[in-house]
Amino acid sequence: MFMKIYIFPIILLSPVIMMSCNSWFSIWMVMELNLMSFIPFIIFFNKFFKELSIKYFIVQAFSSSLLIISSNLMFMNFFNIKILMILLINLSLFMKIGSPPFHNWFINMMNNMNWMNCLMLSTWQKIIPMISIMYMINKNLIYLMTIFSSIIGSIMALNHQSIRIILSYSSINHMSWMFMNLLINELIWMYYFLSYLLINMSIMIILNKFNLFYINQFYSINMLIKNKFFILLNFFSISSLPPMFGFTMKWISLYFFNINFIQIILMLMILMSIFSFMYYMRIYINIILNFKLLNKLILINKFIYFNYSNNLIIMFSFINMWMMSLWMF
Repeated sequence: MFMKIYIFPIILLSPVIMMSCNSWFSIWMVMELNLMSFIPFIIFFNKFFKELSIKYFIVQAFSSSLLIISSNLMFMNFFNIKILMILLINLSLFMKIGSPPFHNWFINMMNNMNWMNCLMLSTWQKIIPMISIMYMINKNLIYLMTIFSSIIGSIMALNHQSIRIILSYSSINHMSWMFMNLLINELIWMYYFLSYLLINMSIMIILNKFNLFYINQFYSINMLIKNKFFILLNFFSISSLPPMFGFTMKWISLYFFNINFIQIILMLMILMSIFSFMYYMRIYINIILNFKLLNKLILINKFIYFNYSNNLIIMFSFINMWMMSLWMF
């Protein structure tokens, strides 16, 4: 009860408070408030809460210390090293969101947390550092981090069976697209982030409902065919397979990338998206092969008579389907 009344609203409102700040010191204070609000979620809802909470605190405290020290030295013009301080501020923010090469703590935490904490860590906790990067953006550093995130997020998950690790590297891959959107337009970044938040939410709600953590669990779990269909539909969307909703956010990003003449990095990101589609394909195959032939033949009849207790899953799944209005846009 305490978590719902006090802690959760602080986490939800901290990005709004941060956007009203006018100095790095006030941004740092909001980051610390957000940090101390998220740690109780780790403690109360995870089996390995001691290791996870300490690891998260150490990483965030170190990056916050680097941020506040660098910002003070930059505005004091100490030894005329302003460019170096800007670089350190950006690196501290990249460390906070788990961007490569600072991604090991993020992968380890995602692999040991429950699905609701994974959802918060991979989406909502990235808002404040992402917006902070907008305030002091370094174009060359963004290009470098985009390349790292795209390559590591696409290749490193190919041999894993854990769905949490796969979605962790998927989050890193999607971060590369968000970084490039930061250079183009804040509204484009906001649209991409909200789209990714919605798709991630729909996937993790389903996986949390059926307690799924590994790909081979699709063979052993007793699940209705309509639920498997919804899981398959959402994974189609997050892999940006046309004509799903997840493809529209990348399609719009590609349009603006092409206008702003970033073709080389654009080609790399498209190539890495093909690699990332390979580990999603393993999930597709495990879900599809587990369908019984009889269930395949009566899928349409079963789909009509669904249980209304799954309305939340169904709602998010249909949102991720093809939206004709977006395509017309």
